[in-house]
Amino acid sequence: MQFWRLSTGTALAQILRWISALLLISFFCSSLVSAIPTPAGKSKPIPTLDECRKLVKVPKDKALLWSQVNGKQYEFANAMGLTTDEAAYPHGFTELAMQLPAKQGQEFADDFSQAFAEAASGTVYVMIPWDKPFDRSRVFGRVEEPALMRNRKVTQIIQVNPDNFKQTRPYNPKIKSHLRR
Repeated sequence: MQFWRLSTGTALAQILRWISALLLISFFCSSLVSAIPTPAGKSKPIPTLDECRKLVKVPKDKALLWSQVNGKQYEFANAMGLTTDEAAYPHGFTELAMQLPAKQGQEFADDFSQAFAEAASGTVYVMIPWDKPFDRSRVFGRVEEPALMRNRKVTQIIQVNPDNFKQTRPYNPKIKSHLRR
């Protein structure tokens, strides 16, 4: 049956169905857009350190902190059942740092990293370069390491070689290879 041969009532019903479908699609798409995190200063404030502390969940003996290891931390965390800072927060929480202007993103990353290090307990694993100095100006050196050293719930810190996961040693911030030249 061709459209122009339909009765006026049938054609009107068909048009109303199409309009309803378009409105439904439009509503669905707008709800997806509103679920995307907005930049700071627009509608969602940047979470504070205290808010990060309330959200972070780190099981005892399962924290893995890292710096400059080119993604190897995820392989090790998965193999050992450990938790990185990204996994210790609700899904997508830490990605907000990448959506913010650089200074605000860095401050947010410092806060969620500090809260993670403060929440760690028992044995904590650290993955940083093994035989060469790591950059102490990065989050681990500036924020996480000092927070770990103050954390009385941490009983030991084990450094893991990013190139050989079976090679470990007690972490000592005074080891010469850890100091940036």
